[in-house]
Amino acid sequence: MNSEKLDKISAMSYSLFQTANRCAWLLKRMRAERILLDCDNTFHFIDGMGKIIFSTVIGKMKQKLGLIRLILPQFTKKVNELIKEASKIQEHETFDIKRMLGELIIK
Repeated sequence: MNSEKLDKISAMSYSLFQTANRCAWLLKRMRAERILLDCDNTFHFIDGMGKIIFSTVIGKMKQKLGLIRLILPQFTKKVNELIKEASKIQEHETFDIKRMLGELIIK
């Protein structure tokens, strides 16, 4: 995926999440935590993680939507924990990104 397309998807994801939050707040005084976009050939998941959002696109080929919806919250929770752990580290020499990302590999 080229950087221009990635920038467009990132902007769309952020705008969609912000709009969903505004609508949810106006209608029910609540916040949107997760958004599932069902496109022609893909599922687009957007998950709020505090001040940031996690956005991923998964092809529909043989994927089970229920299973994906169970796995992604656990995955984003782990990513959020890693971000918190990384933000606590003061010295860049002790920051082991390979070890941290190695825990995210799903087989």
